[in-house]
Amino acid sequence: MVDRLIAEKKAQLTGEKVLVDLKQLGYEKLLGAGSVSKAIQVNIKCSETAAKKLKDAGGEIVTGNVTK
Repeated sequence: MVDRLIAEKKAQLTGEKVLVDLKQLGYEKLLGAGSVSKAIQVNIKCSETAAKKLKDAGGEIVTGNVTK
C-alpha cells in the first residue's frame, strides 16, 4: 500500500523513510493487524501493536498517541 500512496503523491519519501499522514487520508487510528516491511513515519493515533510493528521496521509515530 505504501508504494501506491507514494505513486499517488499521498505519501512522501523522506530519506529512507516514508511519511504518511493517515489523518489527512481520513483514518482515525492505525491498528496492528497487518505487517510492516518499510520504515514508515505516520501521523495518527495507533494501537500498541501497530506502534511496535512500526518501530521494529525502523519507522515511528510522528504525532499522535499510542493507545491500548
